Amino acid sequence: MSNEDRQPRPPGSLFGVDPEAAIAPAITAIRELAGSPKRVSIIVGRRRVATLLAPQAMQLDLSPGTPWTAELEAAISRLERVNDAKAIAIRRLASRARTRAEIAKWLASKSIEPGIAAEAIERLADVGLLNDAIALDDERRHASAKGLSDAALRERLSRRGLTTVQPPPVPAGDDSARAIELARSELSRRISASSDVNSVARRVMGVLARKGYEQDIASEAVLAAMRERGLEIDLADRVE
Repeated sequence: MSNEDRQPRPPGSLFGVDPEAAIAPAITAIRELAGSPKRVSIIVGRRRVATLLAPQAMQLDLSPGTPWTAELEAAISRLERVNDAKAIAIRRLASRARTRAEIAKWLASKSIEPGIAAEAIERLADVGLLNDAIALDDERRHASAKGLSDAALRERLSRRGLTTVQPPPVPAGDDSARAIELARSELSRRISASSDVNSVARRVMGVLARKGYEQDIASEAVLAAMRERGLEIDLADRVE
């Protein structure tokens, strides 16, 4: 073979390179998923490399011919993982409203990375699917409807991860006022002309205790509600 017939070789290459192979891969197509028009497949060559929400593809300015670089692949991979985490969270939210902390705990149980979970939670909060302020209002309404004490409310808030959301300050004496209202309601249901008032008083105090009222507040509330009815109970029987 003459020198003229020889093909030039790039430095460091024994056999030369295919010029086509030297070209960086690029996106060849972006296709809507059948039955899911809000999602698109990203095709590189003949292979589907990713699935994104259509708005995400638009934000990344993806189109046929966009170079498929390592940086773009990493960014799209993260978006896919966030989308998967959101889908898991949304299925959890289908049964009832949840707090950020509850969803974070659920995602952790599904082995979702903390950073991915945090981003998914932020996006759900942005569209109103997670709102701790509303959850707090719901808990306060529940506590009011059930006649729960402030201590019981704080315990419920703690269980739901709402300790960082500060409820409005409770006016002094609120617990006592609620306890008396609850004692009146319970006495109306339980007491009759033939009732043993001391037994009824103990049962009502038990109800107040289960709703989180301290013993002193429960006892005084029952005593006050009894006196409104012209009834007295023995001091020894009030505390149980």
